[in-house]
Amino acid sequence: MSVLKFLLNTLMPVWMIVFALIAYADSKPFIGLAPNTPYFLGAVILCMGLTLTLDKLKTGVIRNPLTMVIGFVSKWLWTVLPGAFIAFLVLRSYPALAAGTVLAGATPSGVSSNLFTFLGGGTVAVSVSLTIINTILAPILTPFFTKVFANRYVPVHFWSLFWATAKVVIIPIILGIVLRVLFKKTVEKIEPGLPLISAVFLYLVDIGTVAGAHAALAKNLVVIPILVGVVLFQILISLLLGYFSGYLTRRSLADTRAIMFETGIYNAGLGVVLATSAFGAFAAISPLLNMVLNMVIGAALASILTTLDERRGHHPVSSAGAVHS
Repeated sequence: MSVLKFLLNTLMPVWMIVFALIAYADSKPFIGLAPNTPYFLGAVILCMGLTLTLDKLKTGVIRNPLTMVIGFVSKWLWTVLPGAFIAFLVLRSYPALAAGTVLAGATPSGVSSNLFTFLGGGTVAVSVSLTIINTILAPILTPFFTKVFANRYVPVHFWSLFWATAKVVIIPIILGIVLRVLFKKTVEKIEPGLPLISAVFLYLVDIGTVAGAHAALAKNLVVIPILVGVVLFQILISLLLGYFSGYLTRRSLADTRAIMFETGIYNAGLGVVLATSAFGAFAAISPLLNMVLNMVIGAALASILTTLDERRGHHPVSSAGAVHS
């Protein structure tokens, strides 16, 4: 199991790039995956739903309410605004890419944020609770912010985006919770393998998206380096602003790191699926790059923080209202 976790989860950023290149080099064998990407992502969300328990939510929300409020506001403020800003500044000549960039920034935090929070010495209970809340509210907040900031580039239909988000997010989460209640012992047995299953379906999202966007990519390769710069700015500024949101409001170091990862590591896989259905395959390239670079930057940042903690001989501790050490 540990070998599989290393291959499928730890090396995910590498495989994301490799599979994307393979799908671009020869899209024909994979083109049939493109229409099924919503179902693949739904499977990932279902795996998340299977892990949800009331205790996890209570631990984060009840014991640390102010941190939860700060984390929630930070996430929806500092992922949406940088995406809207950089899209307007750089991508106005590419309306579909601009809309996709805005949409990527308007997605909820993802399960990867929980992993990187754990690896980077953050408060896992806060991270998990924020992910649950952000994901549940995504069908309202994602279409709202996309409508506000992306409508200038392409027509954004709130209700169609709402239902698309709800189908991919809410139904799998509810199904996962119900299955956990009905088959608790069975779910607990397979729970260690859920990250592996999630990884496989994310790879399918990656391959299907690139294959579906092959024609548009081939015609617009010149914009890819620009888009990489845009996405890097979008992720890094979100992480930085998320960190300062916790720091300036005097959260503990562990809680601050949780807020940072919840703000800067988001569910771009959802952005890929929604952008494809709402704006076309080309628009999905921005959230797809975001998904890959999110994993690379998140993993690198968590590793750096862990190394710093080990050198200092100090590990962050969470306590509501605690000041940084």
